[in-house]
Amino acid sequence: MRPEAEAIYEKREYAHSHQTARGLMLFGLVCFLFGSFLIVSQRGPYGDTKGLVFGGLAIAVALAAFFIGYRTGRQPSVARIVLSAEGVLFRDVSDRLIPWHDVKDVGTADVMMEGDINSTKVTKLVVSRAFIQSLDLSSPFDSRIVRVGEPSEIYLSYYHKLPVDEFHAAVLSRWQAFHKRK
Repeated sequence: MRPEAEAIYEKREYAHSHQTARGLMLFGLVCFLFGSFLIVSQRGPYGDTKGLVFGGLAIAVALAAFFIGYRTGRQPSVARIVLSAEGVLFRDVSDRLIPWHDVKDVGTADVMMEGDINSTKVTKLVVSRAFIQSLDLSSPFDSRIVRVGEPSEIYLSYYHKLPVDEFHAAVLSRWQAFHKRK
């Protein structure tokens, strides 16, 4: 068997929770510095109340980000996306596996939502509306990661910094190898 063929049987994990924790800690540091700057720059008899309020809010956000990042970093790291011969586990949508035989197509899309400056290139899975509804989640999906329609699309990599082309190739090769098995 060729090494490329053997690689599709290997489990690949992406977007670990410890990476998210590090990102939250960095975000918290930036917010803390910004908030501190706003508060310190507003000292004196002519201090602006808005600056003090926004500085306090920035520091509160920083503390929340530090706390969440610290808690996440203390727990075992969990991959948000797992590719295997059976299917895709995409924890942002469900803890249930998306089997390859339920995936109608794999492609890429440029996703841009209101408020985004640039579009984000993502790998998309095309599935049926019935499959999305079978996930039976109580909370509505974020339209940046799921578009419900006929067919429906699941955008795997919107919130995660992944090597886009490498990730797409890994998803596509597994889907092509395994989607006809049932």
